[in-house]
Amino acid sequence: MAFVQKDVNLSNVVNKPLIDNYKKKLSRHRLFNWIFLGSIFSALGLVGLLNFFVNPYGVFESPSIPGFNKNKVEKDNYDRFYKVADVIHLQPKAIILGSSRAKRGIDPDYLALKTHQLTYNLSLNNSNIHELLEYFKYSLKNQPRLHTVVIGLDIFMFNDYLKSPPTFNEARLAQNRLAWTDIINSLFSIDSLAISKNTILANRRDRAKSELLPNSKGFVPISQNTDGKMLSRINNLLDHYFNLYPRFQVSQKYLDDFRELVKIAQDNHIQLKVFLSPSHAIQLEADAKHYGWMTLENLKRELVRITPIWDFTGYNSVTGEPLAKNMKNYTDSSHYLASVGNWVVDRLFDPQAKTPPADFGVFINPENIEAHLATLRRDRETWKKNQRSNLKDCTLCDKFF
Repeated sequence: MAFVQKDVNLSNVVNKPLIDNYKKKLSRHRLFNWIFLGSIFSALGLVGLLNFFVNPYGVFESPSIPGFNKNKVEKDNYDRFYKVADVIHLQPKAIILGSSRAKRGIDPDYLALKTHQLTYNLSLNNSNIHELLEYFKYSLKNQPRLHTVVIGLDIFMFNDYLKSPPTFNEARLAQNRLAWTDIINSLFSIDSLAISKNTILANRRDRAKSELLPNSKGFVPISQNTDGKMLSRINNLLDHYFNLYPRFQVSQKYLDDFRELVKIAQDNHIQLKVFLSPSHAIQLEADAKHYGWMTLENLKRELVRITPIWDFTGYNSVTGEPLAKNMKNYTDSSHYLASVGNWVVDRLFDPQAKTPPADFGVFINPENIEAHLATLRRDRETWKKNQRSNLKDCTLCDKFF
């Protein structure tokens, strides 16, 4: 005998009040879920609106309100991000590439007087040559009519042990607009919310006046040179510098990156000006102590094989300024003032310019490199002898003599 399964009507089996009660509970659960999800999305929306209007990285076109968000007090900590947005918005025809030394010392407005082009300072804190190459290519992608590139080189940029930080994102540089991940993180992340909070509080307290703030063209000028704390800053910076770079080895890859950068500029008929940064002589002495004088000389030999450069390092009347509690040209051993940066620009674009000191800057190439290095050796010994009497208040500097 075959059994035939019939559809069962639950309403005939289960008590109707139980079904009604179940439906009410289900309705309440759905209502709770909608309220819960609505609360989450509302909170995210408020966070996004706040971060957009505060705009702590300066990447959105939101209003700038004094006492609220005008001064982006933490913006400079995110230069690898906000400078991408600036290049998209401004599409500059002249750029400055380098480390924090160039970022704080080369004024794009002053350089614009020479290039007659919209100029942007695209220098990055603690950057290596590979990063500069990628940001150069990104600028060229966004502005095919790129006219002039000025590059401030530093010894540490070629250090094989100097890797790019996590904030360097090559995928970010692969497109001509802000990446969606960057937009989402800028608007909805907890980190951005915290930075927005700090920005609002700093603006309300007016603390921003004492901060180093980038202007709209990527320049972060400094002026701390007459506060009587120069020797202390030099001590602290050199100590930090060699904790940051405890080892040094010239990277062939970074030399190849620099070679590629120069070739791209030549192939695109871009005016290229390259210089070695004029850090103070005590910084050069520290480099020589830790990395070896011959290492520094050999690197210069390698660089001029790629392209002629202006060498502002050494022991001239600017970089060899006597160490003192207050100094004219520096804020520490590494960073020079914009007045020195203006002399650099003058020399780059007019070798016969009268404004820079006569001994400031030597144009080096394969033909004169050996004579130049020999002169530096002689100048070094003379400077060291003259400086020993000034080092009694510089507890770290005397280690380099």
